[in-house]
Amino acid sequence: MSNNLQHVRPTEDIPGPKALPLIGNLFRFLPYIGEYYNVNTLTLMRMLHDKYGNIVKFDGLKKQPSIFLFCPELCKSMYQLQGKIPIRIALEPLHNYRKNRKDIYKGQYGLTTSQGESWKDFRSKVSPHMMRPNTVKTHTTQIHAITSEFVDKMSTLRDPKTLELPDDFMNELYKWSVETMCLIALNYRMGCLKSNLAVDSEPQIMINCVKEMFNLTYRIENTTNAAGALLYYIASNKEKQDKLRKEVMSVLPDKTTLITHDLLEKIPYVRGCIKECMRLFPITNGILRNMPKDVCLGGYLIPKGANVMACHAVLSMDSKYFARPMEYIPERWIRNSPEFLLYRSTHTYAYMPFGYGVRACIGQRFAEMELEILLLKVIRNFRIEWHYGPLEHESQIVNTVKSPLRLKLIDL
Repeated sequence: MSNNLQHVRPTEDIPGPKALPLIGNLFRFLPYIGEYYNVNTLTLMRMLHDKYGNIVKFDGLKKQPSIFLFCPELCKSMYQLQGKIPIRIALEPLHNYRKNRKDIYKGQYGLTTSQGESWKDFRSKVSPHMMRPNTVKTHTTQIHAITSEFVDKMSTLRDPKTLELPDDFMNELYKWSVETMCLIALNYRMGCLKSNLAVDSEPQIMINCVKEMFNLTYRIENTTNAAGALLYYIASNKEKQDKLRKEVMSVLPDKTTLITHDLLEKIPYVRGCIKECMRLFPITNGILRNMPKDVCLGGYLIPKGANVMACHAVLSMDSKYFARPMEYIPERWIRNSPEFLLYRSTHTYAYMPFGYGVRACIGQRFAEMELEILLLKVIRNFRIEWHYGPLEHESQIVNTVKSPLRLKLIDL
């Protein structure tokens, strides 16, 4: 045993719910008797943190426990110990599906389910097309064209009396996201933005499949839900929206002004609004890594093969790291803002909306550009209002918008 593991406490000493023989902690999720019955993932994380502290062990049916981290320093240590080729739980049913169809996939299982050298090889091939700024910016005009078409469509979707968007507006956001992705990846227009798209049309069938197929939801569903939450927070914070509009009007003097990559370099408040939305509405609840060897975290032995989760969704709304954590304050991300020092994050590793390191979200740059252009176009064309209660969401592997997104759009 190496020196740094000689004096650590055993894994069994890590605080956490006590497991029973054979069934582990399964009984805690059962109706009537289970304290975690019908509790969503984010709430479960908060309950574990409140009761057991900054590092929590949760025994399941598998041999190795799951470890939850609720401290930025522990998260930082996890990333430093993740190895050169980080491993995380794959979607095993999807992975097996692909493995059993070698004639189709030919050993290429994609970034979501691949591990080890296979993942590294695949990532190295797609990264130049997804991560390099000079490559990403060539798609600005494409994204602008689709988003302009979508914003025009938003006007027609409103109820003529209330000016509110329909209950199923999230499905319209899916169409926008799918159309954008297909044009970027395939240089092909799917036709998702056509009026009165039939339920059995190819674009709608693809959208439905995306919702069910988690491999693609990393790219499409995440952008869609981030967009929905972003519009909600802007609509719910009039003062911030007014401040945002001043910046938007300064770069888009006319509604038809072309959005270029150079223009996107001049919108710090737009970017601050997006970052603050992703702090309050994190798409993923945490970042998981499978430990490649025995390591020490928080003074405890974490065995090889254990799954460790950095719970950033909890940290991003913790008053220890963000002042007034439940308030929407875009200024906390803008360095030349007078509010920056008051509200900025007190720890770099408290907020990780796109992951960390070589296994960070490969679509980050495209997602950010799509959200920037969407927000620019919407705010340039409408004043948006929200006249309902707090936004409801479902929290599982990812967080998704549950409330009907009945935003009121008032023409400018």
